Amino acid sequence: MGPRHQVDVRRHRDHQAHQRPRRADQVLDKPHLDLTTPLGRGFIAFLSAMAEDERGRILKRANDGRTATKAKGTRFGRKPKLTDHQQAEAIKRLEAGESSRAVAKTFDVHHDATIARLTG
Repeated sequence: MGPRHQVDVRRHRDHQAHQRPRRADQVLDKPHLDLTTPLGRGFIAFLSAMAEDERGRILKRANDGRTATKAKGTRFGRKPKLTDHQQAEAIKRLEAGESSRAVAKTFDVHHDATIARLTG
């Protein structure tokens, strides 16, 4: 980082030094909104209820979207390493007695995570 960065850091530090200290219970630097009073606590409770309601609406929209997408036939999750044809071929070779390591090596996949899982 060059001198430009140093100038920005100094300017920010100097600006912070001239501001009055902030209390944690002052919202948006508004001294008339004191969260230690009953009205301030009620305001926070109201904001909390609004946020909770919005979170519920977000979850509903997301779940509705997932349901609609699944109804269209979309598959979720990671794509399989092997195609259906390759999986059938691997199962056939395993049933013929070939080791899962040998089968995995020909398909260039991991034997535990991909091939051994095919046999159940």
